[in-house]
Amino acid sequence: MSSILQAIYVKDKLTLIQNCTVNRYLRISNPYCFLATCLYGPASEEVAVLKRFRDNILLDSALLSRFVALYYHLSPLAVRWLGDKRFFKDVLLVLTKPVISCIDWYLRGPRGKC
Repeated sequence: MSSILQAIYVKDKLTLIQNCTVNRYLRISNPYCFLATCLYGPASEEVAVLKRFRDNILLDSALLSRFVALYYHLSPLAVRWLGDKRFFKDVLLVLTKPVISCIDWYLRGPRGKC
């Protein structure tokens, strides 16, 4: 079942998602992809891909939107823990690059046009 979502922006920043199908709200306290921003930088193509995936795929599902809420709860802790640990950042770069490439491919495919 597909969800009907309404994104609410304040000053061009995503702040709230309403899932009209199940009448639930997801408050976006910070519209960034925390780990990706930490790894790639806020203006990177990788972060843009992950934001499109979040907005167009993950938030379209009640179950997956819960995953997004969990991510927003846990990822700031992970970023603080990573700090200046270059080794772990390098490992995460190696692990996330192929995942982001696959997501980008999926979004550009016949399904998405996101």
